[in-house]
Amino acid sequence: MPHDLVTKNGDVFGRLTVIEANCSRSTTSGSKLESKCLCQCGKITMVVNNALRTGNTKGCGCFLHRPVHGHCKNASRSKVYQAWSDMKQRCDNPNHNSYKDYGGRRIKICKSWYNFEKFLADMGEPASKMTLDRIDVNGNYEASNCRWITQKEQSHNKRNNHYIFFNGRNQTLTKWAEELEIKSVTLHTRLSRGWSVERAFTTATILKNKRNVV
Repeated sequence: MPHDLVTKNGDVFGRLTVIEANCSRSTTSGSKLESKCLCQCGKITMVVNNALRTGNTKGCGCFLHRPVHGHCKNASRSKVYQAWSDMKQRCDNPNHNSYKDYGGRRIKICKSWYNFEKFLADMGEPASKMTLDRIDVNGNYEASNCRWITQKEQSHNKRNNHYIFFNGRNQTLTKWAEELEIKSVTLHTRLSRGWSVERAFTTATILKNKRNVV
């Protein structure tokens, strides 16, 4: 196998990132070496290795045609288009920094959402400072499990959040801190010292002009 035709996962050619290197495809003229690539626009495409190496192919063709939706043109992306593209990177690109928490956990994107227009029709455009969130953090990206929320709200929905059951309800430590009007660091310190949840949550904080008094 000629070395100059070999690719490896993570190789970048223009707008394309190799996510599955050196796939062999039979043709009438023999076999061709291809690589599965993820374009910056979010589309996955198969490209002949020779075309990648020679620079003849640097993208999936997204720059050749102006999108009818108008959300990605001249390298400028709307917020909703960027959210859609980032979603696909997290789930489909093993070289993405967050892949282990999404694609690596088998979080999938529903088939229809690989079409941007369908994603846009289902989700609409987000308001300012809103981000794409999955209601069930272990569920897939699909209309029934996704919403636009603020970054602060999304932080409450992370898998590694500390959930605490109190007064018949289960919510994050941060949520309890906001509701009880007690600093989250104070609650965390109390619990780490062995206080019961009831004592930590019902003991008033006495400041008296001092800081960080528990």
